[in-house]
Parts: sequence; C-alpha cells; structure tokens
Amino acid sequence: MGAVVRFLRVMWTFALIFMMLIALPAMTSAQERGWGETMAARAWITAFLDTSVPRAVPQPLDRLIVKSGLTERTIYQAGPNDINLGEPVVSRDGQRLAFAKVESEDTGLKSYLYMLELATGEFRRLAELHPPGIPLRGAAVRGTQLAWSHDGATLLFFGQARALGASNTWNTVPHELMIIDVATRILTRLVPRGPAPSRQGRAITSQAWAPDNRRIVYAGADEHLIMIDLVTLSETPLGAGTDATWSPDGQWLAARVRKGKNIGDADYVLIAANSPNARELLTDAAPPTHLPSFFSGSRAFVGPAIWSPDSRSLILWRLGRGEREEPYVKASAGTSLERLPDRYRIKSLGGQP
Repeated sequence: MGAVVRFLRVMWTFALIFMMLIALPAMTSAQERGWGETMAARAWITAFLDTSVPRAVPQPLDRLIVKSGLTERTIYQAGPNDINLGEPVVSRDGQRLAFAKVESEDTGLKSYLYMLELATGEFRRLAELHPPGIPLRGAAVRGTQLAWSHDGATLLFFGQARALGASNTWNTVPHELMIIDVATRILTRLVPRGPAPSRQGRAITSQAWAPDNRRIVYAGADEHLIMIDLVTLSETPLGAGTDATWSPDGQWLAARVRKGKNIGDADYVLIAANSPNARELLTDAAPPTHLPSFFSGSRAFVGPAIWSPDSRSLILWRLGRGEREEPYVKASAGTSLERLPDRYRIKSLGGQP
C-alpha cells in the first residue's frame, strides 16, 4: 500500500510539472506584455549586461543594453582595450547610466568609473577605481556598489576610488563610503570602513538615496542599517538589515534581514522612513513550494528589492532551478507575486512616476 501511495505522489508531481510547462509560455507572454506596456507607457528605463556572441562558451558580457518596455538597444559595445564591464546603474530619472570598466593601458590594467548620458551618448570618466586583480576578459565586474541621487548630480559609492590623475597611494581601508560630484568629479569621503558586510548583503544599493537628495542609507559591518543626513552628518540607526532601497515617494525603505546562515534565511521588510521607523513584513524567508527542490530550486529571495518609480511595486529576485536568479514583481501594498520574463533583468530602474 505504501509503495502505491508513493507512486501516485510521484505521478502527481510529474503531472503538475507538465501542466505548468504547458501554461508557462502563455503566462510569460501575458506578464511580459503587461509589465512591458507599463514600462513603455511610463518611459521607465532599466539596463543590464549582455553578450554579442550568444553561442560562445563562456559568453562574454561585452554590451550594455538599455530596455524600456519591450524595446531594447545597445548603448555601449566593448572595444578592443576593454577587458571587463560592470553592471550598469540607471539614474532615478532614467536619464543616465553609471558603470565600472576595466581597461588595458600602456601602463597596465586600470579600472574606472564612467557616466553615460542616454539622450546624447556623452561618455564621461568620473574617477579611478582600485586596480583590478587578474580579470578574465568578458567577465562582469562584480561588487561595484553605486547609487544615483534623485537629481542626478551625485553618485554614492562604496569601495575604493580616487580622483583622476591622482598619484596618492591607495588607502589601506578596503572599503569607504563616499560621494562623487558628477559635474566637478570631486570625491568626498563620508564613512571610512573596515571589512564589508557578509556576502549575503550589500552595504548600499542602487536606490540608497532619499528623494530629498539629502539622506542616504547604508549597512554597517554589523549588518545594521544607518541613515545619514549629508547636511548635518547626523546618523540614525534603523536596526538590523542590509540591501536597503528607498521608495521614490520617500515613505518607505525595503531591506533584507538575515535570519540564519543559509543564503535564503532572510526576511524582506518595509521600514517607515520617519521616526519611529516602524517595520512591516514584505515577504518571509521561506516562500511555500509544492515541488521538490530539484525542479523548483531553493526558492529563496536574494539581493535588494528594487522599487518601481511610482512606489507601487518592487522587483525581487528568487533562486530557481539550478540556483538561477529569476525576476518577480510584487505589489508594495499587497500579496501578489508574479514571475517576470528573464529579459527583465531589473537591478536598477529609473523614470518618472
């Protein structure tokens, strides 16, 4: 009797998977049209790395793609002296990109931070970054943490950087929090730091600024969030969390709160931006699944939750089959959670509400 029950359970599992595979193309197409139409109508912009030789193994990530709605265009193609490109970060108004790039020069390999104007194609070097190790051509520059202010005048940066042409030796502090004036290219250090937070969380995200262009939020080495007023330099502790993103309307912060050692052991919470900074649960650490992990993956959410420009939705990334990251969209004030097509690689998002 027990063997029969086990057999029926296995058959039911495979039948469920088969039905899901049949329904997936129609579901994906409808979701792509819905989200794509919203992005196009609102002129929302995202950007990501892609390859120009999809049949290559491994594929070089040598193109920067800008996406609005269902439309994609290549905004930058790596040249012969480009070794690596970094993940692009879209400004909050959707007008600019910032990204890191490793280049081959006569004196060796150098790493720089760049800005790109989407309307004019103006390409501008902003700062020199810490020298790369031994990079693999075509691999993405990992770990660059950047955030645009809402007025597009300033970049928040976490890492090591120095002014162009500077000859001073690199600081022994591995990570620093600094702001970069885009017009003058002046770097101002805010918080010298020791080791970065654990690999499960980021110190700053692409949405670390408040819409007043005055306050920022970052995660300390103890994985607790801190709000800084850049005018008074006063600090406000916000409690445990990493990967904090600030809603465009200024009302909420979304953050990841680690609960255990495993990568999926984390809740996502909403934190009120104003005192007493009350918290609400956005999604918990163990999303339910009725399929074996072999088919469904760990189903854990990873990385920051990215706000839509109208503050109504958040993009979350879940580990699917083979630990592959899959994008989902969730209402900020509801329980709906919908899978997005893979081409919506939204790690930063800009545009008007």
